[in-house]
Amino acid sequence: MNWLQINDFHIGGSRGPQRILLKLMLDAIESACSKSGKEFDAVFLVGDIAYNGKESEYIRFEDDFLTPLRKLSFFESAKIFVVPGN
Repeated sequence: MNWLQINDFHIGGSRGPQRILLKLMLDAIESACSKSGKEFDAVFLVGDIAYNGKESEYIRFEDDFLTPLRKLSFFESAKIFVVPGN
């Protein structure tokens, strides 16, 4: 089983710097996956997704990270598990 686990996003505050960081994370994930050539079975995104637990923060997380991650061919059939807080 191949899986990816990331935690403590703390989405909130100024969107610009976070959007850049999330894009860099996605680029790094894609690069590492390209080298291995393996598809993933599961993704675990656990703990502290949002800074204040506001709906807008979760929407930003989905728009800026989760949706682009799902579009990577390595994660197309992966089950994604998200734990929003601690």
